[in-house]
Amino acid sequence: MMFRINKQLFNVFAACAITAFGLCGCANEDAAANQMEDQQKGLAFSGLNGEKSIGTRTGASYGEINTNHELGVNFYWSKDDYKHLFINAGTDASPNWLPFTGQFSVDSTDVYGKKRVTKASFRCITYPDVYLDQVGWSWQKKIRYIGTSNAVSQVNTVTIPRVQKQSEKGFAERIGQYGDCAVATANNLNYSYFPNRPSGQQYLLTECSFTLQHKAAYLTFMPYNLPGAMANTYLQWASIYAADKALSGSYKFDDNGIDTSTRPGHAGYRTVRLEIEGNGLPIAKNRMDARSSAGIMVVAPGEYDGVVVKMYIKDVSTGNDLTIEKSYAKLELKAGLNQTVFHSLNIPDYTTNMGLHHMWGAADFYWDEAHPQPTPHEWQFSSGVGSIPAPAAPNDKWPKDNSDPRWYSTDLEFPSSYIVGGLGNLNVNDASYILNANCYWDANAVWTFDGHMFKGIMWVPRVTVGHAAAYDGTDWSATATTKSIAPTLGTPPTGGNYVALPALGYYENGALKDVGKIGCYWINCANPDNDQDEAYSLEVSSTGVKITPATSKSKGYLVLRP
Repeated sequence: MMFRINKQLFNVFAACAITAFGLCGCANEDAAANQMEDQQKGLAFSGLNGEKSIGTRTGASYGEINTNHELGVNFYWSKDDYKHLFINAGTDASPNWLPFTGQFSVDSTDVYGKKRVTKASFRCITYPDVYLDQVGWSWQKKIRYIGTSNAVSQVNTVTIPRVQKQSEKGFAERIGQYGDCAVATANNLNYSYFPNRPSGQQYLLTECSFTLQHKAAYLTFMPYNLPGAMANTYLQWASIYAADKALSGSYKFDDNGIDTSTRPGHAGYRTVRLEIEGNGLPIAKNRMDARSSAGIMVVAPGEYDGVVVKMYIKDVSTGNDLTIEKSYAKLELKAGLNQTVFHSLNIPDYTTNMGLHHMWGAADFYWDEAHPQPTPHEWQFSSGVGSIPAPAAPNDKWPKDNSDPRWYSTDLEFPSSYIVGGLGNLNVNDASYILNANCYWDANAVWTFDGHMFKGIMWVPRVTVGHAAAYDGTDWSATATTKSIAPTLGTPPTGGNYVALPALGYYENGALKDVGKIGCYWINCANPDNDQDEAYSLEVSSTGVKITPATSKSKGYLVLRP
């Protein structure tokens, strides 16, 4: 399995306006936009309409960042971001950092079904009035956003935790508290004119703007599975490790960003782990859909050696899991840039087989278009084995007697009316040769079925058709014969001609049973001792491969193909 890492710019624009030195910037929040009753009075933003202030920092989501459809991470404001914004009322040589004292939302947008604030106005009521001699004179002041700082005393430090968390699908709502940081320069924008004031002090600065430049580095994890969506399987955590230097910890921070020369020396800071709360982020089918299920991590910028990236995926219903690991000799993570970690899982999907189970020799499938299996499927699991109970009336429409074309055939061989075709199927003598060679049980092989992840698959040798006798020289179609072999553990040799048989279970009396435990496949031969109601089948499981003639034709199996 291979990772693909692409480097993309963030969308870091944050336009701002000041009223009585209230700055307006672009970013987003969970709730709908809140408006001040009187913007000109400069009222602070807090708890209007009885809303409780959200205790998060700047949030982010992955998607299109401009009209050219370029991809990256979009930033949005949270309600409390003003607590982490600071403006220098002094000079570079003699700084006088002041905290902002409030904010209110201006514009919002829909992001994966929720409103996120793209523009917010901020106030600093302690900032002295600024009078200029004339319109157009340049006036600039430095601004810092430090998500992990909430006091002026912390304006020179940023901390990136080793463990970060994300809860919402497709939205990293807490990257601020995990080290997101930015710098900006406030520029004069609008003024009020006071002709009666002294010369040189007649223009009162009323509006400014700034553009945030994010200074951390970011990784976005987006696994997907092209063979089929895995809606019940989730990315639960992702991690990155660097062998040579720290990715996390506390750093000095200035108007240029993170000072990586102050990088912590302790080896414990060489790892960052992103944990997804709840079940995790569902695994999408393609890169487009994966955008709405992105996990976003904050790390310190730098060039790293000996990098190991891991992603842990789990089906919370079956309990089956998968850890994906990829190593890089060198990886550069630049300040203000995002590294996307798209990864195609390429896990085989057998969901299309769900509608292919049938009774032996039947003219139609167990559930057909006229009698579809009710949805949603009410899966039940025990120790990783799945089942779907028989539906209750009035949906109990599985085949029940020979008046139904889905009922089994009483012939000795598959009839011409057989739903999957009567020709080219393995007879029992053909199938016997499977037992005359090694079969391989790969306990680590993963596959999906109806959105769930299962483990374990049997590899059997491909055999030819047309044998008049079994591998032991007898005719099993004339003499009822039961035989089985234990599998060889592992995968078949490279270049071997093998067929993968997943444990897709079987139907009995309307219920799907033992998915992930046993695979059941019809053979083109009735039981010579009870040809009306029983037939040969091949069964695979972790314990072996078995051919038996005593299988009720009324069960819903798949068919064994050459």
